[in-house]
Amino acid sequence: MDVSGQFAAALSAPLPFLLAVLAVSLAIWGALRWAFHWRYDGVIEQLNATLRLIAEENRIAKERRADLAATVKELNDEIASLKDLKDVQPLIQDLSRLTLAADSQLAQLGKANTAVDDALRRGATFTMGSMMFPLAGTPLVLRDSVGGPNPPPPPASPPRKPGSCS
Repeated sequence: MDVSGQFAAALSAPLPFLLAVLAVSLAIWGALRWAFHWRYDGVIEQLNATLRLIAEENRIAKERRADLAATVKELNDEIASLKDLKDVQPLIQDLSRLTLAADSQLAQLGKANTAVDDALRRGATFTMGSMMFPLAGTPLVLRDSVGGPNPPPPPASPPRKPGSCS
């Protein structure tokens, strides 16, 4: 059958021809969808794992900041109560030095906390533009796997002694 005969057959039966074209189009679309899902599933899971890790580090940083602030307050109260005693001047100097060190650590922890928040913000606005040209500028949709059926356990941290700053 020549080309003109094929066109005549397609035009004489437009409904079956359009249904066949639709079926082939859906098959191609499904195959491409599966291929992109398969290709970028690992990228999405890695991004989710990174976001969970950043959130956990942010929580730990906030706990440490609260512990450090409580320690600084305790030390300042202790210094204020010991100011009147003359024979504890060396202790007051040591406590003052420790308070300054704790304040410095608190400031460094604040900077680290800000860096964690910035990293979390950057991770949440991650786009696929650098990975796949056809979808350039399309936001990367994150699946809700943070609270999924088997979320990975949070990283174990060593037990802390009550009243310790670290």
